[in-house]
Amino acid sequence: MRLMKLWPTNILVDQIKHLSVDENEELASIAEDYVNKKMVYTEGGFKHAIPNNLSFFYKSKALNKYIGFMEQYFWHYLKTVVELGPEDITPIRAHMFANVEKRGDWSVPHAHMGNQVIVTYYPKVIRSPEEPHALAGKLVFHNPRNPPSGFWARKELLFTPVDNESGTIVVFPGHSEHSTFPFFCEDSIKYAIITNIRFAGIIEGEDYLKNHATFDKMKEACQI
Repeated sequence: MRLMKLWPTNILVDQIKHLSVDENEELASIAEDYVNKKMVYTEGGFKHAIPNNLSFFYKSKALNKYIGFMEQYFWHYLKTVVELGPEDITPIRAHMFANVEKRGDWSVPHAHMGNQVIVTYYPKVIRSPEEPHALAGKLVFHNPRNPPSGFWARKELLFTPVDNESGTIVVFPGHSEHSTFPFFCEDSIKYAIITNIRFAGIIEGEDYLKNHATFDKMKEACQI
């Protein structure tokens, strides 16, 4: 486990070793099904999740197990980075969704504003050995002092990549601007399960019944 200190953002990166290959395959299958059924495209081609919580739609021991690990990483991150515990914050509200990126897909530079902590898990990443770019499919965090100008113009090198392989979990602040590099090969694919976590403030129009839940309610919803 390593704690990356960036400008001065703290990003936790680790490998979850207690989920089996079969369990990660199940999580990847859930991510793909969710994307096919619950993601929509805007006129500009950008994807976003229809307001809901992934954990409400899948009865899965693997998902239930992962949420337990996610909760542990969240509290470890909060305690390590900002020295906060359950008694120091308002109740947790979490929103889980998924994303799948194949050849040509990438996420534009963005932040998850309104959420204090983001947890992203990659149950399955296949990166073709034929990928022509060293950063193909990688998650990168941008230096806030240098607004990103898009993938093709990235020559300033003021960003930090994360080695997101199968089993990688990444925990970071919601205000941190990040993006992904695209894959170039047909054989490459990346499955991700993302959880927005907030414990302060309310966004106007937020519907807790559709979008947000405590960790316990998320585990209860997907429990078999």
